[in-house]
This record gives sequence, C-alpha cells and structure tokens, in this order.
Amino acid sequence: MLYLDMDGVLVNFNESYLKYMNIETPWQDIPGLVSDYMHSNDTETFWKNLRSFKEDFWVNMLPYSFTPELIKLGEAVGFRFLSSPGKGNPAAYSGKAKWIEKHYPQHLDKLILAQSSDKHLLVKSDKDILLDDTTHNITKWIDAGGSGVFFDAIKAHNYPYYRVSITENIMSISSR
Repeated sequence: MLYLDMDGVLVNFNESYLKYMNIETPWQDIPGLVSDYMHSNDTETFWKNLRSFKEDFWVNMLPYSFTPELIKLGEAVGFRFLSSPGKGNPAAYSGKAKWIEKHYPQHLDKLILAQSSDKHLLVKSDKDILLDDTTHNITKWIDAGGSGVFFDAIKAHNYPYYRVSITENIMSISSR
C-alpha cells in the first residue's frame, strides 16, 4: 500500500502558504519546507498563523503539476492519502477532506488524517510505502517496518527523471 503525504508531495504547501500570507517570494526560492524556513526565523508566528487559517486555505491549496502522475501511481499499486492536519486547527481536518473531494472525489474514502508523530502506527509490512517530504516521518516509518521514499517537490518540479526514479522505486517495492 502506498501512503501519499499531501503537504509538500501532492499539494504545494509552500506556495499556498506564501500566497495566503501575501509574501512575495517564489516558493522555489525557499530552501526546504516553508515551516522549516519560518521556524528558523519565527517559529511562534508560523504556528500562530497556521492555526488561524480558515478552511478555505486547506481547500484551495495548489496541487503540483505532477500530482496526477502520483495519483495514477497510487491507483496502480493501491494507495491512501495520509496527511497530518497539524495541531490546534479543526479547519485543517475538514479542509483537507474537501481538497480531495474537489480534486479527486472518487478517492475521498482513501483519506487518513493522523498527526505526523503517529503516521508510523499504520505500518503493517515492508510493502507499506510512505512517500513523504519529511525525513523524520520516513525514519519512523522505516523503523516501524515499512518502506519509505523521500520526496523532494523542487526536484520533481524541475526534473521529470526524478519522478521516473520515484515511480520505479515504488513499483519495485510494491512488487516484492
């Protein structure tokens, strides 16, 4: 089973956050995750902002151009959306469900929301594959017996062969 993280894998959290906050910086110019960038500058403000975001932020997050490729990959091997709604913002729960309903209504029943720290609890075998942009999540997933694949959206955006490599890796793991 392939578990697709949403923020930073299927949806462009960085660009969505910057637009929502009216910050005029191209998302590709921010090294790593916006959350990491904001943490290094002002952690408290970042989380305060995120907790205050209304449902429309989550519903209207921008999918990446390659998101349909990842969904097709998931359909080929079996998948679930696995996303963390964060802490302290109930709008994130409903907003993420509505995002899937808006873009992939046929897959709404595949949504699992879990705190980032608990994602690894879903692992049942090494064929459970987490595609995530956070190394900490992948490490915990692998430690729990699953297979993890790190996803870098900037590489995926700029280099189609990177996406081919990800696909081949996931197909190889799922066919073991």
